[in-house]
Amino acid sequence: MGKPRQEIFFDKRRNMWVGKFWRLKEPGKYFPPTRDLIENYDRISKYEIDEAFVRVEKELLKQSFGSEDAEPVLFSTASELWVDSLRDAVAPRTLVEYKRGIKSWIRINGDHSVSMINTEANTSFLRERIKDGVSDATIQKDQRHLNVFFMWLYSEGLIAKEIKFRKRRVEGKQPEIYREEDLERLADLLQGHPQWMRIYMMARYAVMRSGEIWSLPLNRIDLRKRTITIGDVPALEWTVKTRTRRAIPIGKNLYPFLEKDINSRTPNERWFLDNGNGYPAYGSSWSLTQIFRRRCKQLGIVGPKPLHGIRSLGITKMLLDSGGRAELVASIAGHSVAVMLKHYARITEEDSRGVIDLL
Repeated sequence: MGKPRQEIFFDKRRNMWVGKFWRLKEPGKYFPPTRDLIENYDRISKYEIDEAFVRVEKELLKQSFGSEDAEPVLFSTASELWVDSLRDAVAPRTLVEYKRGIKSWIRINGDHSVSMINTEANTSFLRERIKDGVSDATIQKDQRHLNVFFMWLYSEGLIAKEIKFRKRRVEGKQPEIYREEDLERLADLLQGHPQWMRIYMMARYAVMRSGEIWSLPLNRIDLRKRTITIGDVPALEWTVKTRTRRAIPIGKNLYPFLEKDINSRTPNERWFLDNGNGYPAYGSSWSLTQIFRRRCKQLGIVGPKPLHGIRSLGITKMLLDSGGRAELVASIAGHSVAVMLKHYARITEEDSRGVIDLL
């Protein structure tokens, strides 16, 4: 993100040199404070103009911060430092989400001194994001990330007090899952498309996330041990969620498919989703989601998130059919037990009738 310039310009109509003080721009204001610096004359020097700029800026600093020696830091400058400090500490996709919140804030409130962050700026951010049609969950996530940034500003001494805005409330709900009959229809539609079937089989019978499927190297599928290893893939700059490496057992419904698929590969192929020449067939995991979104639309399947709904069905089925062995299911799915029980332990009407019949 570019750093706004502190600009001096000449007002020909008034024969006056004028300064724009970008470091003192307030949130939500399109332009920074603008002040006359010095009247022009024939032999005026650049030094005189610059000196007038410094003098007026000090006056404004004293008015705003109580000291002419205050050093305001622009939002864009501070956020760049913050993101750089996190590059080796968080997953690349997390950095992308952090940058999204920062970019949205600057688009809405403009670039301004971090010392001028206020509730009015947060209100503007919230209002404009709603107007953009962004979901409550995305807005809340952006606000949560911005609060992390504000905490960093305070810890680094760049702002005088802690800032923590109240986040947008989001209705809690369980992930929607597919019906078994919808999955069968989807599987029929995918026949004849090897890459699509590979994605489907891993989501359904290994409960893998889209990013895990997209980034999976072929050598992490061990048919002899009947395991799929999920971990960081530096070659694609991809990191596993929760930064925890895990092994997924290859079950009876997946093994025949993988055995046939692996044996059909050429020597050049390195990835589970390979283009045939040793390179990933898709540019990102987002492409996988789009493929299934289009297929679901084609079949009139509404509700479940593409791929995630397939994974959710598998996790739910394992929980219910295993008698609630949450620790085991969590280790396979790559979740904590708390998250597992909170988001996936859904009960159908049939299940609830079975439970009440025990009375």
